[in-house]
Amino acid sequence: MFFTVIFFLWNTTLVVAQFKEAGVQKFETPVDAADFTLKELGGKEISLRELRGKAVVINFFTVD
Repeated sequence: MFFTVIFFLWNTTLVVAQFKEAGVQKFETPVDAADFTLKELGGKEISLRELRGKAVVINFFTVD
């Protein structure tokens, strides 16, 4: 993950060009994420609203 971030920061102009080529655009006005609640590993529930103002990385995965 760390190396991926470094790669993107190192190649910022390349990444911006690729996003433009793909037609990816920034939202004109900020859009709030929908609030949801999940259970932590310890069983406690936490909502996205509680984390407002903090950096949040969400990784959803599944095991077949």
